[in-house]
Amino acid sequence: MEITTKEITTIKSKTTKAIAEVNSMIVDSKESNENANSIVNKIRTFKKFLIAMRKEKIEPLKEEIKSIKDQFDPLEDEIKKAEDIIMGKMLIYSQAEREKIRIEEARIAARVEKETMKPETAVKKMEVIQEKEPEKTVKSDAGSSTIRVIKKVRIIKGKEHLIPREYLKIDEPAVRMAVLAGIDVPGAEMYEEETMALRQG
Repeated sequence: MEITTKEITTIKSKTTKAIAEVNSMIVDSKESNENANSIVNKIRTFKKFLIAMRKEKIEPLKEEIKSIKDQFDPLEDEIKKAEDIIMGKMLIYSQAEREKIRIEEARIAARVEKETMKPETAVKKMEVIQEKEPEKTVKSDAGSSTIRVIKKVRIIKGKEHLIPREYLKIDEPAVRMAVLAGIDVPGAEMYEEETMALRQG
């Protein structure tokens, strides 16, 4: 359900008026405090109206979006699986070819060390082997794919206790619940803060 230009103009006008009113208002007496209470309740009523109106406009769209997501999400998941499978096979091939080269290079180096192959012969053989190194970027008419080396980090299983304290995240909701329940949590304390509670008459 679309919002009309007239509706949005009226809402903007009322919002601007409310902001101007509260900015210019001075609360320094019992009378002005009661007047402020009257204004804040009018603002609260208008705020509820805005929330209800927004919900009225958004709900039909949310249902439509959900319906579209329900149709497309499974398809996207399946095509992502297909992409992962073929890229995985390409990575395995590339890793296997590189491993063959490393083994051959190690074999040549061992022969040079044992003096069963001349260094100049080894250099030539190494050059030939390196030419067989699979390219990191593979191109075709449909496009290209590139193998990138990405640095990642994982927590070593069984060594979590070695992580320095500064990298440990505090579970603030759990600490809050414990302190409010009367449990002594070193490093945390309960304090009071005043806030305004409104009740419309």
